[in-house]
Amino acid sequence: MNKRIDSQADILLAVSDLKKRDPLLVPIIEKLNHIPLRRAETGFESLANIITSQLISRAAADAIWEKQKAYFGFLTPQNIAQSTEQKLRNLGLSGAKATTLLGVANKLIDSPEFLTLLEQHNPDKALKELISLKGIGPWTAEVYLLSCCGHPDIFPAGDIALRTASGHAFFDGVQPDQKDLREYSKRWAPWRSVAARILWAYYADIKNFDKNPI
Repeated sequence: MNKRIDSQADILLAVSDLKKRDPLLVPIIEKLNHIPLRRAETGFESLANIITSQLISRAAADAIWEKQKAYFGFLTPQNIAQSTEQKLRNLGLSGAKATTLLGVANKLIDSPEFLTLLEQHNPDKALKELISLKGIGPWTAEVYLLSCCGHPDIFPAGDIALRTASGHAFFDGVQPDQKDLREYSKRWAPWRSVAARILWAYYADIKNFDKNPI
């Protein structure tokens, strides 16, 4: 695996290489004032935050997350496992997300090293491990590995902001489907995680607001 994306210097190194790999990225990069690092801590609380954010707006996710934080304080596998699906639903989670969160909490109680080991796996193995957890889909797994573990070559092709930005930049204004975008993203290997950061920043720029998933 390449160097983890841990700092702004890592972003700059990857950007320099990406400009050579795909000239179409050059005008996008030059348009942006800043490409955010978008890193979060590894661990259960960060994964719980991403689960909360699935398929809803940033504003809605933030509101639900604040309710969970107000109730639990620091989210741990232990305090979530001692809760109930109904209590989590009362805090704003859907039934499916509540079930997922409880399942992940119990998994980490049984296997405390599970998330730590993901940082040592190659992206394919790490994705397979995360998606093996009930309720964890590709988007959740990919965003966790990109933002929390710093994997350099992850691309969440199902992300609506990435699809919108890519359509604007590379597909004549037509939003590509997930399969086509994943295929297109291969040209950015081994820095697909940084290409995603560029496109999230580009999306925020063309929409004139911050709409990142994390």
